[in-house]
Amino acid sequence: MMSTKPVLTIGVLALQGSFAEHLNTLASVPVISLPFAPQYVLVRTQADLELCSALIIPGGESTTMSLLATRTGMLEPLRDFVSEGKPVWGTCAGLIWLSSHIEDGKEGQEKLTIGGLEGVTVRRNRFGRQRESFMGDVLFTENIFDCLLPPPTFLSRSGSATPRTEDPAIKVMARLAGPTPDSEGEIVAVKRDYIFGTSFHPELTSDKRIHSWWLKEVVGKWLLKQGARTPLPGLAPH
Repeated sequence: MMSTKPVLTIGVLALQGSFAEHLNTLASVPVISLPFAPQYVLVRTQADLELCSALIIPGGESTTMSLLATRTGMLEPLRDFVSEGKPVWGTCAGLIWLSSHIEDGKEGQEKLTIGGLEGVTVRRNRFGRQRESFMGDVLFTENIFDCLLPPPTFLSRSGSATPRTEDPAIKVMARLAGPTPDSEGEIVAVKRDYIFGTSFHPELTSDKRIHSWWLKEVVGKWLLKQGARTPLPGLAPH
């Protein structure tokens, strides 16, 4: 029997960074529980982006990514994509790109971000340079997985994220495990509507649960909210 699920195109920005790892992880996620049939593409041009209904911005070097986006004419299309309210997930450098304020950033870096996580400050290199990256436990603020154990994650150069306001639209999704069971660690994942940001790299582990959750609970819920609004980019009957 032919599936009645719509086909949805999910893009991974491929200017620099861990885009191949994200693509491989996405391809390994079971699709049976998703309300759509995903197809995945690497995004390097505006034409690529226009095919997509959702986007992952990978980790990498945030200033290098910004310069490449500017030189290739991708910065404004990416800003437009975010402003349209489509699902976007930024990891590490991607989180920096989505934030509204950067602590310890390079001069002029905030002018090269794309927005989406208004009211969120990211402290750049909070956990040190790339050579100081480490594995650590991340504790989610709600049980978004079908098990009790938090997924291991690879923490890298982005650092912690801090909501600057009491805006209820900004949701703290995860913290780094604190030094004691009763202490709160630093915020390492935030969400605002359909914009999700993490300062860690699940794509650099064998754990695909966060990718699975994002596809189902962020992209899937965004798609269901669209209802009869058509046509959508990257959406076709299947």
